[in-house]
Amino acid sequence: MAKKTLGLAFALLATLVLASLGPLAPSAARAATSDGPSFDCAKATQPVEKAICGDPRLASADRLMAQLYPAASKTSAYGNGPSNEVKAQRAWLKERDVCFTGEAADVNTCILNAYNRRNGDLAVALLVSDPKTALDTLKTLSPAMSPLYEALTISLALPSGKDWADPSHDTDRAALVKVATPFMEAFKTDEARSYGRDILKDAGIVTADDVGKSEKAFVSFLNVTPAFVSDGSESLTIPCAAILKRPALVDATASVFGSSLDNFVPSTDCEQTLPPLPKLDELDARLLKTWPDCEGTIRFAAYRSYQQSVDLARLGISDASGTEQEPAKRPKSVSAALVTAAQGELATYYATYRNLSADKASALAEQMIGKIIANAHQCGG
Repeated sequence: MAKKTLGLAFALLATLVLASLGPLAPSAARAATSDGPSFDCAKATQPVEKAICGDPRLASADRLMAQLYPAASKTSAYGNGPSNEVKAQRAWLKERDVCFTGEAADVNTCILNAYNRRNGDLAVALLVSDPKTALDTLKTLSPAMSPLYEALTISLALPSGKDWADPSHDTDRAALVKVATPFMEAFKTDEARSYGRDILKDAGIVTADDVGKSEKAFVSFLNVTPAFVSDGSESLTIPCAAILKRPALVDATASVFGSSLDNFVPSTDCEQTLPPLPKLDELDARLLKTWPDCEGTIRFAAYRSYQQSVDLARLGISDASGTEQEPAKRPKSVSAALVTAAQGELATYYATYRNLSADKASALAEQMIGKIIANAHQCGG
């Protein structure tokens, strides 16, 4: 009964917050039936509304958001309970409206860029539940990365932890190899990608056919490849819904380069697509704010390892690497009360969404908070 009550309370809170977003919250907008935006331009009064109504590009982007947002925010990646997309949408509205501060050279282009980033995030959130809509959107908004998103969806049709070379998987495997081929050819011919090529070679991945041999090989490919796909203007986000189906995918978010390239390994959308964890967010923000200055390129690996530990806590996955860490001492900048509150919040969260007993949920929460603290404020080397 306690779990059900908590879930309903979260759902009610999400509904109230969504209502407070106002007429520009796409989930509350009426469906567009013309070339205009998702809202009635006759009633537009705010500068941003008028800008959207006066620019077909912005109207189209607004209609797309009205399609993507309700589906992406309906439930969390767990398949039950609220997602944290309401908070993400609030943050996005503020980001979009910054375009009117006078710093943007072209206000409409600034608004369009904001819409494109958010619509891309929403498309990623839908990659597992509605791959066609997601991929159609990503092919336009993230053309360099969209083949990797396609490869990710194909991989979910292949068995976890088993040999993908079995003849029964030939169709899906062939589709995956086809998508991987241009990337592997680029590693072979482009010397600027030699570092990534060498890392893949050490993992036994030399050809596109190697990418399709196993889940482990594909995860390694996904871990390395995005850093060499674009000039940093695009990145790859692994949807949390995919990781919940295939926990091994979280290894694709790990530090692999030991350099600034670790900034470009895949990230996740767990903070947005899983249920809210305000105390964990507060702990995370406090640790990041008080992180000492680090020198040397190895610091990027430290930041990456820390972020992965936060994602693992949200997911409730005990350990991606199979290694245990020594208990960490709480930084002086973080109060014992905040640590206790975050740990208690996680225990309730795991009991609700991971269906763990109270004892197991409490033990896992203690372990995960410990790992977050252990990975924080490290500079590596």
